[in-house]
Amino acid sequence: MRLFPAIRQGLVETGVAVVAAHPDANAEITPDRHTVYTARYRLALKGAERGKWEFEIRADADAPLPTVDAVVDGVMRRAGESFEPERISATAFRSILVDPA
Repeated sequence: MRLFPAIRQGLVETGVAVVAAHPDANAEITPDRHTVYTARYRLALKGAERGKWEFEIRADADAPLPTVDAVVDGVMRRAGESFEPERISATAFRSILVDPA
């Protein structure tokens, strides 16, 4: 999983995560490939819709992990962003869900 920093623009905050997950056991994808999901949220910080938030997650592709990394790095480079999205392993993500601190 790669978590990108939240962006605040005007009255709204948005965020994006890219998740590469093992495909469903019934899926017709080879074992070395992962389903690539993009998760997005939008939160109204101020104004009449303050507190309203929207969330979307969708499967965009299937690819081996090195390809997912290369695509994310390429997008960052083309966007001119100097930060590195936070990487979270499956084990670390599960521990966050079990023990939110």
